[in-house]
Amino acid sequence: MIHTKDALLLGCDIDGTLLAGYAENTAAQQEAKVALGALTMSVAHTRNRRRLPVFFGTVTGRTLRSHQELQEENLTFGFATSYMDFVISSVGTEIHVRKGKYSPRIYLDDWPNAEEWDPEKIREILGSTPDLGSLELQPDEAQSPHKLSFYANTLLEHDAYVELVGRHLARWNIAAQVIFSGNEYLDFLPKRTDDNPVDKGGALLHCADSLATRDALDSRPRIIFAGDSENDIGGFRAAIQAEGYGIVPSNAKPDFKEWAISEFSDSVYIASRPFAAGVQEGFEYFTRPRYL
Repeated sequence: MIHTKDALLLGCDIDGTLLAGYAENTAAQQEAKVALGALTMSVAHTRNRRRLPVFFGTVTGRTLRSHQELQEENLTFGFATSYMDFVISSVGTEIHVRKGKYSPRIYLDDWPNAEEWDPEKIREILGSTPDLGSLELQPDEAQSPHKLSFYANTLLEHDAYVELVGRHLARWNIAAQVIFSGNEYLDFLPKRTDDNPVDKGGALLHCADSLATRDALDSRPRIIFAGDSENDIGGFRAAIQAEGYGIVPSNAKPDFKEWAISEFSDSVYIASRPFAAGVQEGFEYFTRPRYL
C-alpha cells in the first residue's frame, strides 16, 4: 500500500516521549501529564474540527500488561488511551488494534520461522559470557513471549556493545535481534528469515495496513512517529521511508537528536518542548497544509 494524504497515523513511544520517566522529578512528571492531555485534545480537534482522519496510538517497549497497569495508575494516560486506536507493545512484537476493546493480534504469527525463537538458550549463553558487563534480567512484567529483556551495565559505546552481543549469539548459532537503548535496556527479539526487521518500524507499517483494511481506506495512512531513544530507531526509519515524518521531544539526548537530523534531515522535527508537549508541537507542525 501507498500512504494517502487523507489519513494520518500518529504513533508514540511512551516513556521519555509521551511521559517523563521515573528518573525525572515530580514537577517534570506532572508537566508531562498535563501536556499529554493537551496532545490528546489536539488529536481530537484534528479529527473533529478539521475532518482529518487520525489514527492515534502507542509504540512501546512495555508489554500490554504493563501498558494496562499504566492506564490504571495514571489517569491522564488512561484518558488518552480512550482516544487511541492501537497499542504496539513489546518493542513491536505485538500489535493490538481497537475493535471495541483492544483485540490482540500477535505480529509474529505472520512471520516465517518464528518457532526458532529460543529465549531460554539466550539466557543460558548470556549467563556464561562475562565480557558483556553486568546483566540483570528485568522483572517478569517486562518480559513477553517474543521479547527477552535485561538491564545492562557496560562502558562500551552503543554500536560496539550491540556488535559484541551479536557476535556471542552468532557463535552459538542463535538467531535474535539485539536492541540496546538508553545505555541500560537490552532487548532480544526474534529474527525473520526474510531479513525484514523485527522492531517498532515493522510493526508500525503492519499496523497502518491493518487499520487501513479495518476502515476500508484506499491506501495506508501517512505515519508520524515520535520517540526519544535507540529502540525507536526502527520506528523513525519505517515512518520516513514510507514518506512520513518523525518527532523528537527536546528531552532526548543531544547525540540522539544529532543522529536524527543527520539521518532524516527535514523529515524529522526536533521539538523545543519536552515529552508530550514536544509531540504536540511536532504533530501540529506536520499537520499544516504544506505537509498534507
